[in-house]
Amino acid sequence: MDTQTYKNIFKNREDGAKALLSKLPIKKMKLQKWIVIAMSAGGYEIAKIIAKKIDADVDFILTKKIKSDINKECTLGVISETKDVIIHQELASSFEVDLEQIYKKANKEYQTSLLQSIKKYKPNRKNLNLKGRSVLLVDDGLQTSITAMVCIKSAINQEAKSVSIAIPVLPLIVVDELEAIADDLYYACAPDSFLTLKSYYKSFKKVVYEKKIINN
Repeated sequence: MDTQTYKNIFKNREDGAKALLSKLPIKKMKLQKWIVIAMSAGGYEIAKIIAKKIDADVDFILTKKIKSDINKECTLGVISETKDVIIHQELASSFEVDLEQIYKKANKEYQTSLLQSIKKYKPNRKNLNLKGRSVLLVDDGLQTSITAMVCIKSAINQEAKSVSIAIPVLPLIVVDELEAIADDLYYACAPDSFLTLKSYYKSFKKVVYEKKIINN
């Protein structure tokens, strides 16, 4: 399919979840102990649907993008709630920002922003509990691989048994990047020329995490 064919392919996030469920080996997955981890608030809406279908626990991982001082639209890296960092090496080089500066910016974002989100949404827990568990990372879509990569890194460092990804829509170029590092990758569509994420949904309302305490 070409780019325009994919436009508004999903009615809403629930429809995106249904499309993903058709790609997942549901019966096989039910034989394992999974935890479905959302990579965004929008992804959490999808993660809850998938977790219910495969009899899994559900949770979310908080992340914060590290922006360039020169161009605020440019993401140099991402830091997760477990303090794992992924840096976009090519962009860092093009903006002539050394790695030490980015790590300093990441630590600042963690202390000034991400830590506040952790206290707000996860006040009763210090870290994700993923040791020995099969992890399925879920989002409503990806435009690049960098957020998924930091979430994969966090899951691995938390000693997850395996780390797979389920995404309704992502760029074709990102498919190869994620398949190289994830145990499995499931997706509904992968346009070779990616539009804005919301263009693939007829309804794409802004959502936020509910303030809640998750114990696991």
